[in-house]
Amino acid sequence: MSDKTLYVCGAMFNEELTKLALIRKNRPEWQAGKLNFIGGHVEPGEMFITAMVREFWEETGVKTKKGQWRLFDIVEGPTSYVKMYTTIGDLTQLKTTTDELIFAVDLDDLPDLTAVPNLHWLIPAALKNLRNR
Repeated sequence: MSDKTLYVCGAMFNEELTKLALIRKNRPEWQAGKLNFIGGHVEPGEMFITAMVREFWEETGVKTKKGQWRLFDIVEGPTSYVKMYTTIGDLTQLKTTTDELIFAVDLDDLPDLTAVPNLHWLIPAALKNLRNR
């Protein structure tokens, strides 16, 4: 794993589990214009969960705590290692704080939206994790 770039991604749902916070990515190129979970790089020496809290705050302006995020999956590629987290929160507090737009998306609308390919199985996995809390 030491030769891979480390990332975190977080899926925040509303209390009713009907809406999800997503970001419209500008980069990397393969994600440009597509919706994805919110997250980013893990800094050297940083714990994954600390990176999740930091990245979510940096990109949405919403402060969360380590204890509210639950690991639900790990996605590993040839050059990347990504810990996937999920939580419930107040999506009305989300704001765009970077050049990538933040959205609260109704889950019923997702099939009509352009998203990164793995969201079709990551969203159900995140929801299952929350329903089993």
